[in-house]
Amino acid sequence: MRNGESSKAEDAARATSLALVEAFRDLPAEHLTELELLLITQAVSRGEVLMRQGDAADALYLVASGRFAVNVDGRRIAEVGSGSPIGEIGFFADGIRTATVTALRDSIVLKLPKAEFAAFAERHPIILKPIAVTLARRLADTLAGDELSLTHPRTLAVIGAGGFAVPDDFANGSRSPSPASAKLRPWIRRPLPLPCLETLT
Repeated sequence: MRNGESSKAEDAARATSLALVEAFRDLPAEHLTELELLLITQAVSRGEVLMRQGDAADALYLVASGRFAVNVDGRRIAEVGSGSPIGEIGFFADGIRTATVTALRDSIVLKLPKAEFAAFAERHPIILKPIAVTLARRLADTLAGDELSLTHPRTLAVIGAGGFAVPDDFANGSRSPSPASAKLRPWIRRPLPLPCLETLT
């Protein structure tokens, strides 16, 4: 890198800390400082792929400056900027990259190679407990989010619209509903006089 670029990278690196990574946030200060000495400053040009989906997760990255696009199966799912970690789940789980990450503009990242981290963890095994707790919490939050997204609506309102009234047989609970009301009937536990709101199971 040219002198100006090198200075810019150093300034960004000094302003960035591994404490921004949730899994490292609760580490003792002396361990965090020692771990940060292992970081490698890396410049990433606009359009350059930092990691590719399916590759081995051989390093964790922390964005010091710039911005990156995160794509899964060719579809952009997020953008990350300064202070954001990249690839931490695959890194700690000893897995593969779950997304492709590409620089949207010239950027600087701090790289923590897995081999160096493994050697550090052997010297300080106490750091593994807070990391495990953080990952377990992340997993629980993810599962809770999935469960919430699958929850069905709890109420249903039926109203007339577009100048058309709600069919009488639907409103009154006829045993021989019209084709239109028959399509709605399975979603209602019991007919109620309109306007009606019914709690679903």
